[in-house]
Parts: sequence; structure tokens; C-alpha cells
Amino acid sequence: MTNKSQKLYGAIDSGKTILCVGPMSFNCIDAAIEVANENQIPMILIPSRRQVECKKLGGGYVTDTETFAKYVRERDKGNWILIERDHGGVFQGNNESDLSVDKAFDNAMESYLTDIDSGFDIIEIDCSLKKTRLESVLFDNRLMHQFCKDITEDEDIIYEFEFEEHSLKKTGIEDFQKAIDCVVKTRKKDDIKFLVGNVGLYVREMENVGKVDFDLLDDFIQDCELNGLYFKMHNCDYLDKKTLKNINESDVAAINIAPEFGVVETKELLDLLSKNMFKEYKNLIKIACESNKWKKWMKDSSDQADYYLAEICGHYIFNHPEVVEIKRKAQEKFDLDFVLKNVVKDKIKYYLKGLGWKINV
Repeated sequence: MTNKSQKLYGAIDSGKTILCVGPMSFNCIDAAIEVANENQIPMILIPSRRQVECKKLGGGYVTDTETFAKYVRERDKGNWILIERDHGGVFQGNNESDLSVDKAFDNAMESYLTDIDSGFDIIEIDCSLKKTRLESVLFDNRLMHQFCKDITEDEDIIYEFEFEEHSLKKTGIEDFQKAIDCVVKTRKKDDIKFLVGNVGLYVREMENVGKVDFDLLDDFIQDCELNGLYFKMHNCDYLDKKTLKNINESDVAAINIAPEFGVVETKELLDLLSKNMFKEYKNLIKIACESNKWKKWMKDSSDQADYYLAEICGHYIFNHPEVVEIKRKAQEKFDLDFVLKNVVKDKIKYYLKGLGWKINV
């Protein structure tokens, strides 16, 4: 067991809930690393394949896997950050919906190979996209897990199983038990430690339109504990402090938060530009809206103001050449990255405090 794994398990077993942060930008990555090291709190960075992908497959909208892993390791001086591949699996990469099944499997395996070579600590297996039958998803998850085991001799890699697409539909008790049975049959020396289930949360636009079913959550956690597993929640963005407190007191091992951090940074960027660089402000909104990245987050098809759509999806286009130039100009005026990083740090601290962590800095 690695030092980082010891910190992780020790925190969970002591009743703490781990905060897992989606690396929506380099400012977000820096924010997570700094908060974790300044307060000596284990945290997990959870890049999806769309955010961070290997160079061979074209990288992600934030960066490529190799650059990301090196960047984090160089800055995480106290070894408080674990890196987890979030939603690794078939059809989970950029623009893969039209691929053949064989090609999607090839891409998933190429992505996992780079994750493992880059020293990722946790690998999530999620083959739920384009699948309608639970048995088929779990079968593919087992294949992907076996592939990862076959290409590495590192016994310290931790695995997480996800088995359903995100929606407002809560996971059924029977389906969750089937997933547990699959994990028990699949795991090697307890390497699969985390299991995800939907207890009612779902993110749309800039709010959580769901509500935690704590009775269902208690059932899932009890089932996990009986089988040596940790229960993990996704879609935990935009939660209030009372809900966070109740989540921690329910013994949830970890929660994932991603889009909210991107929205927080984008809103601050737009606010600064609107007050100081109005031409660039209008241009950034135009680029964001034309990207159409906001569409996947909308609750319905009703019209919304362009600035609102840009707030939702602005983080997707931070590496657009024109946006890079806008940010370069802004950086010269008012140390933009320092301001944006600290806005994200404040939001990370909000969640840590809500989960019961003591924040010193």
C-alpha cells in the first residue's frame, strides 16, 4: 500500500468523506493541489477522458494525460493528491459515439494503458454508454478491469466500478446488488474498492435538480460495508451545507464535483472582463455559445441569455486560441490566474468544510 493510499483509507475509515475534484482547468488543478497541501487533506483529481486524454488519442479539452500527470506530481509536494481516471471505458472519449464497438474498445484500452504508465492511482471502469442491459455493462467492465490487470504488475492501483449513465433515475436495490456481486467475482486481492450508485442527484445548468434519497443511500452503504467496499457519490455539485453534513454523517466515502468548479471560474472571468475588457468579454461569450457545449447541460429548450450559456460552458473553450489570447491580455492587466485560482480554492474549501474537514489556510 502506498503512502497516498494509506492517507486515503485512513481518512475514510476515520469517518471523513473525500472530496474528488474535476480538473476543469489548470487553475482548478492548482487550486486543488494547494488546498490539499496547505491543509494536509487527501483529495482526488478526477479527469474524465474528455477533459484529459492521452496524446495518441488527441488529448482532452484541458490537456493530455502525460502532461497532466507530470504537472500534478511536480506540484504535489506533500503527496496529498491522488489521480483517478474518471469515466474511463468504452465510448467515453471525445467524439466516440459513432465509433465501432471494436474501435471504442481499442481507444479505451489505449487510454487506460497511458493512465497506468503515467502513474494514476485509481482507475474507474465505466462501460455504461450505449448500453441498455446491466448485465452487458458489467460484463464489459470486467473485461476492462482484466485488461488493466494484465498490463501492469502494480498491485497498488485502486479500481472503482460505475455501471449506469447519469440521469435522475435512481439505482435500484437489485441492480446495485448485481453490481456488488460482479465486483466480488471480479476483484483481485480487494483491488476494487469503490462502487458508485445514483441516490437521486443530477446536475443541470447551474443547479442540482435532484435530491439525496438518504434511505436508499443507507442501504447502499450497508451493502458496500458488508462486502468490503466504499460507496462513492457522483453529481454532488451545487449542494448546500446541510446536505453535505448529512452525506458525511451517512459514511459516504467520497463525492465527485466537477462542472461547478468550471462554472465558478468562468463566471469570475466573465465578470472581470465585463468590467475591464468589454470587447473581449463579448468575444468570449460568442465563442462559448458557438461551441454548443452548453446544450448537454440544459433542463429544457427554452431560450437563455448568451452570457448565461457562456457561464455554463466557458471552461470547455479555455484552450481556444482566441480565448488563450484574451486571457493573456487580461493576465497582463490584473494577474488573472491568481484571481481565478483563488475563486476555485474558496469553492473547494466550502465543500471540505461542509464535509466536516478542518481548514487551516
